[in-house]
Amino acid sequence: YLIYVWFGILEYKKAKRRTEQYKLLTLFIIFCVAAAGYEISQIINDFQDEFHGKHFQCGPLIFIGGLWILRKKEPIPS
Repeated sequence: YLIYVWFGILEYKKAKRRTEQYKLLTLFIIFCVAAAGYEISQIINDFQDEFHGKHFQCGPLIFIGGLWILRKKEPIPS
């Protein structure tokens, strides 16, 4: 998830001028950070012997969202 956040931030810096992609990347980054936070909390629960087998399981969805963002990316005019 942290690699997805890193990807989102790199694309975010490039997309500041385009409002549609800017909003999409903002949602993508927020979703990735929330998913990473949930998974980290489950790892902490595992160390405390309180883990009950719950995972967010959104990795494929985030991957497809990242591919969609790359496909919608417009070239920056020079």
